Amino acid sequence: LESDGVMFDIVPGEKLSLKDLLHGAIVISGCDASNVAAESLEGSIETFMQSLNLYIKKRGIVDTHLTNPHGLHMPEHVSTAIDIAKMTKLAIKNPNFLKIFSCKFFIRPQTNKQNKKEIITNNKLMKPGEYYYKNVIGSKTGYHAKAKYNLVSVAKKDNRTLIAVVLGCSTTDVRFEDTIKLFNLAFSEKKQTKVLIEKEKLFFSKINGAAKIVKASLKYDLDIDYYLSEEMDLKAIVVYDDLKAPIKMGQKVATIEIKNKDNEIIQKANLYAKQSVRRVFFRFLKELFVKS
Repeated sequence: LESDGVMFDIVPGEKLSLKDLLHGAIVISGCDASNVAAESLEGSIETFMQSLNLYIKKRGIVDTHLTNPHGLHMPEHVSTAIDIAKMTKLAIKNPNFLKIFSCKFFIRPQTNKQNKKEIITNNKLMKPGEYYYKNVIGSKTGYHAKAKYNLVSVAKKDNRTLIAVVLGCSTTDVRFEDTIKLFNLAFSEKKQTKVLIEKEKLFFSKINGAAKIVKASLKYDLDIDYYLSEEMDLKAIVVYDDLKAPIKMGQKVATIEIKNKDNEIIQKANLYAKQSVRRVFFRFLKELFVKS
């Protein structure tokens, strides 16, 4: 490991839990903790990195290639701000990760080789002082001579969770200053409302055994609240109920689901029949005789 690296001070033969190693990697950037965790999980660092790269590629993180667990410089170890944000978004869905990501200090337990000791974060967003940011729920610094000063942070305010990534900053303080500016600007935005589907819009569907096409609509406009800075890449999917004729006017026949680019449902509403639709007579007779 090069001289830029911080250590968790692991000694040969020492026994530590994976939880301890993750605290060492995240709270103080312990490069040795990252290496030991990777080797323990997959048998070797090389195998771990292969698995990790395959995992992130499957999740649309395509401009990143990782060649070590700790982040120190290697020519082919590359990523982008947007990819780091995507990886962070995946990671914070895991409550165990988020708990460590938000940790400001940790008691390194007594082991078979060393006494217990306290480790404290140097992340100025999370400590009282000039750059303390009360809305931050997790943050991680990064540095080496070639990449300079970097920071990924997650903040939450008014049920809105944001991720900020700054890379290549000239000094350690610049990364905190720029992150705070990004968060303050984003959190100052006002929500906008946009109608996605008007209640007058008609939807048509063939229902099994119905004498005619079923017309359906919303009871109210389907709208969405959003922030101007957030990209709206949405799709609407109509999911019809398992129905058979006859259909009564006002009966629920389907649901409209609005999904984002991650295929998550962010809004939905029911569709209701605009008129009654009777059953086809001959089909009714056929079903009657089959049952008999």
